[in-house]
Amino acid sequence: MPKKNGAVIFITDTNRILLVRDKRNHQWMVPGGGLNPGERSRDGAFREFFEETTFTIDPRKIISESRYNYINSFGDSTAIFIIRSNQRFGTFRRTNETDAIYYIKINDFKNLVNLGIPHHTVKVLRPVVIKSSKELLHLL
Repeated sequence: MPKKNGAVIFITDTNRILLVRDKRNHQWMVPGGGLNPGERSRDGAFREFFEETTFTIDPRKIISESRYNYINSFGDSTAIFIIRSNQRFGTFRRTNETDAIYYIKINDFKNLVNLGIPHHTVKVLRPVVIKSSKELLHLL
């Protein structure tokens, strides 16, 4: 049975994407994971963001929000919420799932693979980042 997931691509007002490093396999990724039964995708994505970063997204600091749906070859679906925000977070604390965070420049595609981000994650990020970059131009 296909799984349902939620994820957050958090883009700062300085055009950086927040990534987390998985504690088990040391791969960099955007915060996200499986939805609980009956959980709305946005709620699940924001919950996963908190679980993996210890940061709560403040809705009052969101500049823009859009949604991108991704379905992999196994039929698993991920609702990806692209959040552009001027929110600043405090100090990162390690979690059961993640041991570091990193902010990568939004246009720095070549470093996505160099950071050890899995190719399937890069495949998802690339069109989203390109779309976000175009949206940013309209905001300026």
